[in-house]
Amino acid sequence: MFRPDVLRWRQWETKYAYETHHGFGVGVFDITADPEVKVPLTALTGQLIPYSVQKAAIEAQVRIARLYRYGGMGAIGADINSQGVAHNDPDWSAVPPYNRFARCHRRYGPDEPWLGNPLVAQTLNDGDLFDVANLISARLDDPKADKELFAPTGHHGGIRNDQFWVTGNMLDAVLGYRRVPTGKAGDHDGVVTTYETTALHDVEYREWV
Repeated sequence: MFRPDVLRWRQWETKYAYETHHGFGVGVFDITADPEVKVPLTALTGQLIPYSVQKAAIEAQVRIARLYRYGGMGAIGADINSQGVAHNDPDWSAVPPYNRFARCHRRYGPDEPWLGNPLVAQTLNDGDLFDVANLISARLDDPKADKELFAPTGHHGGIRNDQFWVTGNMLDAVLGYRRVPTGKAGDHDGVVTTYETTALHDVEYREWV
């Protein structure tokens, strides 16, 4: 969904969706509410595979490439299904093994404690993308705010599954991020992020080569 008084739809791309477990889509929009912004906004969504952090990282690589395809400015908002950049590990012993093995590793052997596997977050970060919750946390420098920023979004498993990641040319535009509790309406809470388009006036179009 989008507001036609703010954005104008250019296209919807699912070119490589078949290569991923759940599929994904890429929306490309002109920001008509601010004609000074010359680069289209690319918005990408789609759940990463929940069964393997290694496969999820590969799926993330495909998404990163498509995010940069239409001018090089955009955001991924998705059920990432693994830890973000900053996180507190839940009690993994209480997590069912079919969820734990897909999101964790025991670094030095079978007798070591389970730790959240940061591979997907590292992959997104290697693509010069930035975790919006982490950006807001760095600005606020407030441990109380961090508790909410990094709160679990999945109702089972205790991790912040749902995340926004933005290209580096959008950093100054990020205004806020918040979690939206859903109660019994779903098995995940929602997340919302806001942007100031005047901070995007000087973003240059990046040719796809």
